[in-house]
Amino acid sequence: MTVRKFTARTQEGYIRAVKGFSAFLGASPATASAEDLRRYRLHLVESGVGAPTINHSLTALRFLFLVTLRCAGLVAVAPRRAGPSCSLPGQA
Repeated sequence: MTVRKFTARTQEGYIRAVKGFSAFLGASPATASAEDLRRYRLHLVESGVGAPTINHSLTALRFLFLVTLRCAGLVAVAPRRAGPSCSLPGQA
């Protein structure tokens, strides 16, 4: 993450997200399946976590699987969660 110039705060957030996923699994994230990612995302949504936090967690996991573990197959099934739509005043 340092090579990619992630700030210390981003690195801490990514590590926290991976720890949360690992705790949810009860195992190493390296053993995760696409179904585990889907269940974790559902767990986050059901626990009332906001869309930005869910997206941050999924981005951290995407980095873990793509860069660290080089397992791109799992990332394709982890879409981002859309936040509430916003419109400018006067727009419908």
